[in-house]
Amino acid sequence: MIRRSELDRALEYVRRTSVPDDIEAALRRAPDGGRPRQLRVDVFLAAVMLTALRTRTVHLNEVHKTLTEELGDNVQRDLGVFDLTLRQVRYLMKAITKAYDYRAKNPYLGPADLAHRKNSLQAILDKLTGAAGAYLPTNGHYAVDATAIDSHAVPRGTAAQINEPGPHAGEAFGVPAPDAAPRTRYSADPDARWGYRTKTWNNRTDRVFGYNVIAFARIRSEDSTSTTPPQLVDRIAVVPANQTGVHETIELIDTFDTNRPVRELVVDRGFSGADMCNFRGPLRERNVDITLDLRSSDHGASPHPDGYLIIDGDPYCPSIPTELRTLHSTEDIKAKKPKKDATPEEAAAWQERMMNREQFVQPIERRKAYRLERKGKASNGKGVRYTCPAKVGKIVCEGCPLSMNLQNDDRGLEEIAPPPSYGADNVSAPRKVCNSSVTIPYAVLGKFSQKHTFGTDQWRRSYARRTLVEQTFGHLKGNKGMLKRAWTLQMGEATISLLLGIVFAAYNLATLLRWAKDNSWTADPLTRIVVPVGGILDPDPGTGASTGAPPPGAGPPGTP
Repeated sequence: MIRRSELDRALEYVRRTSVPDDIEAALRRAPDGGRPRQLRVDVFLAAVMLTALRTRTVHLNEVHKTLTEELGDNVQRDLGVFDLTLRQVRYLMKAITKAYDYRAKNPYLGPADLAHRKNSLQAILDKLTGAAGAYLPTNGHYAVDATAIDSHAVPRGTAAQINEPGPHAGEAFGVPAPDAAPRTRYSADPDARWGYRTKTWNNRTDRVFGYNVIAFARIRSEDSTSTTPPQLVDRIAVVPANQTGVHETIELIDTFDTNRPVRELVVDRGFSGADMCNFRGPLRERNVDITLDLRSSDHGASPHPDGYLIIDGDPYCPSIPTELRTLHSTEDIKAKKPKKDATPEEAAAWQERMMNREQFVQPIERRKAYRLERKGKASNGKGVRYTCPAKVGKIVCEGCPLSMNLQNDDRGLEEIAPPPSYGADNVSAPRKVCNSSVTIPYAVLGKFSQKHTFGTDQWRRSYARRTLVEQTFGHLKGNKGMLKRAWTLQMGEATISLLLGIVFAAYNLATLLRWAKDNSWTADPLTRIVVPVGGILDPDPGTGASTGAPPPGAGPPGTP
């Protein structure tokens, strides 16, 4: 049986999001459009959340069971679901999907109508996932990652056939061209696609037929010394599995409140392949710092006419040794030390990883001396000013008299020859990189430019925070998670998106309550709902609220 306190928490959670009101407005018909529904939207959403927490699935028959068998008779009568049928639950789910399906083949819906549906559905997902942190401060630092979600449908065709763009999947929100031929249907799920995912013990394969979920998980700032915040997911977006979600990631950043903006993203190699104009450029326009990993094909030196080299997103002196220009990171640079009872094979593998790590870290530390020293942003705001490393005492250069005084420095600075000169006779003028200051545009620094120099200690500590979003996916997709195989039998991108939003909301609520209990935190009224043995809610002594709802004028921070 589900306790009344659990039901009240779930109901209060979905009500504070205002999502039930939005969906009811979308479903509302004319006064003479039919009899009223017995199942309210807020009750349905709360039931799906409770079902996800109770059974680790969101099957509609389990949702019906939650409403008709797991609640007391008096509670069922209060909610109006005492004689609810499974058909009514399915009807409401279908009605919601029909109202928000932006890939529907409807000749009466134009691109603007479908775009409105897409934006409305995304707004619902934002409200569902963001409500858990309404009473928590945020530092604007997030780890972003994508994870694959299997479709319940069985693909009946090759990847090329299924992923082929067609009228139903068209580029303009699914709107076909007037003369487009009908697209062959290769699966019961018309929106699912073949894509790539990381092969794990559970997956057993690197291919997936379904969708990708992009999640923004809260992480601590680098200099934070306060209590570790709960691992909440503030935003999600759902795309077919053959899409990366880079465009949706930028769009999600714009959905955050201006009083609580995104300040930093920590992402993996999946985002390093995005074009400059699609990812790194928009992030810089929004003043968002980034920490990202690079693929092996991303490393290397790119010379510039002004004399410097761009290596992994940072400018370097052209006299840098050749062996320091292309350094590949190890496969598992953040590997943890094995347990005490580890097998000899595990211990040997650990030693091998440590050796590989040292072979990467030592050259990275040596290369730092050749990096141009940053002086600040350019006056026009379109680049960064740098100075020669010899002028700030990082290396000894024969072409810099100031640095020659450091030859006897006990730091053991490396000595280099001056960079080749250039000019009309290729001799007369020094290179700009040897000037006291050189301005490098952001476009020249490239898409790999980031907060810390790649591979350094600061970069490794910053990038290690990304494991929090991986832990979140592990909790949700593990053997006891809410997104394991066959977590739902529903199909279609709109339906899957809505159910994923509810599942992440349930995860956020459970995470928030667990963290609040461990840290004795009661700022959120949801953490103060207490049910005595008699089963009747007592008013909270602090607020006087009996259902966990905040009193008038005590809304989340930043609201009236």
